[in-house]
Amino acid sequence: MDSVYPFARNARTFPELLDEGLEPHVVEELLIMNFSRANYFVDISGTIDKKLKALAYHKSQFSDIKKFADMIKKMSQMAGQKAKPKVKYAEGFVRITLRKPS
Repeated sequence: MDSVYPFARNARTFPELLDEGLEPHVVEELLIMNFSRANYFVDISGTIDKKLKALAYHKSQFSDIKKFADMIKKMSQMAGQKAKPKVKYAEGFVRITLRKPS
């Protein structure tokens, strides 16, 4: 969260980014992964297979993605049932609004 405030809005924090054409900005909201207290859901129905493929590259966490694929899909289905409207697969986050969009 430090990267969001105060660092993201402070040009003096990373002056080298200005040289790359990256301007400071104000973060309006945070999405924090949370399975039990999620209040915001993103439909991943069209990308669940890409998610599993990407996770397969994280060998330190998933030595054999095939062992975990069914569990990950079931968790994503459960999140999808909590989404409004319901979707086949979703990821749940705690959404924290820091500033209303201007």
